[in-house]
Amino acid sequence: MLPLNITLLPSPSESTLWKATKRLKRPQISIPPIRKAYGSWAKSDDEKATTLANHLQQVFTTHLPNPTDAEISAFLDVPCQMSLPIKPFSSKEVVEALAHINVRKAPGYDLISDECLKSYQRKL
Repeated sequence: MLPLNITLLPSPSESTLWKATKRLKRPQISIPPIRKAYGSWAKSDDEKATTLANHLQQVFTTHLPNPTDAEISAFLDVPCQMSLPIKPFSSKEVVEALAHINVRKAPGYDLISDECLKSYQRKL
C-alpha cells in the first residue's frame, strides 16, 4: 500500500526539472559562421568581430568632395530657389480669407488654431 503523501509530479518548489525541460524545449539558436574577405570562414567570436569591422571600414569610407559640390551648394543656398515671388495682398483680402475659415478644423503645421485667426480678424 502506498503512503498518502506521495505525489507523482514534482512540487513547484522543485523547479529544477521544469527548468531543464523548458531549456530542452527551447529552440537552439546558433550564429552561423561569416565568410572572410579571402574566402575562409570566421568561426570564433573574435574572428567574426574582426571580419565585420574590416567590412564596415571598407564600406563606410570618407566622401571626397567633388569639384561640382561647390556649384551645387551655391545653387542650393539661393533663397526661395524653388518658389515664385510672393504676390502682394491687401488687408481686405486677409479679412475675406479669414471669414471662410472653419473653426472646427485642426491647426496646421504652424500650430496656429483657427480661433486665434478669427480673433485676429476682429482687430483688423
